[in-house]
Amino acid sequence: MFRKFLGAFIFLSLAVCSFSISAADNSAIFDAGEVARKLFIQKLGEEPARNTDLSRYIRNINNYDVGIGDSGECYVVVFRLRDRRIIGGGGEVWVRKSDREVVKFSGYE
Repeated sequence: MFRKFLGAFIFLSLAVCSFSISAADNSAIFDAGEVARKLFIQKLGEEPARNTDLSRYIRNINNYDVGIGDSGECYVVVFRLRDRRIIGGGGEVWVRKSDREVVKFSGYE
């Protein structure tokens, strides 16, 4: 339950925050987003495939909203299902700024 709350809090925090960034920062953010997207797609592929509409929906990357935040040393990329009626799903990927390496992945249940 706490993980769901934390995920929702981070997602809403990212949605509300706005800040100006330089072109170099912009490129780094997009790079981090792409690293996180690739990992998240991989994680979706590891989920057991079931022949249901819900399973197909959850396994489709296009059904997720994405938010990116700055935590100092890392970018935090949050994936959240667009259909808010579905409880769970999504996750967050922490990408280190210095080398664009994933340092943490948390899937939401």
